[in-house]
Amino acid sequence: MAGSPRPISGDSIRVQVEKILASPRFAHSERLKRFLRFTVDEALAGRGENLKEYVIALAVFDKDASHDPGADPIVRVEARRLRTRL
Repeated sequence: MAGSPRPISGDSIRVQVEKILASPRFAHSERLKRFLRFTVDEALAGRGENLKEYVIALAVFDKDASHDPGADPIVRVEARRLRTRL
């Protein structure tokens, strides 16, 4: 169809994410870098619906299986920080 936007490739998205992460705003924040990379990689792999607070806590913030998101809001706190920096 004429005029339809072409989909953006996963590789192009990853290149842009790495540019963002190389910026001064992310220079000293390894946790936020891990958070953004993980969420983008999962979304590009078609697993975006599995990006739940508990999963992110285990995969990004090294919490153990007994992690209780209600008692430890690390993912919500870091998500807010990430949005602010973006």
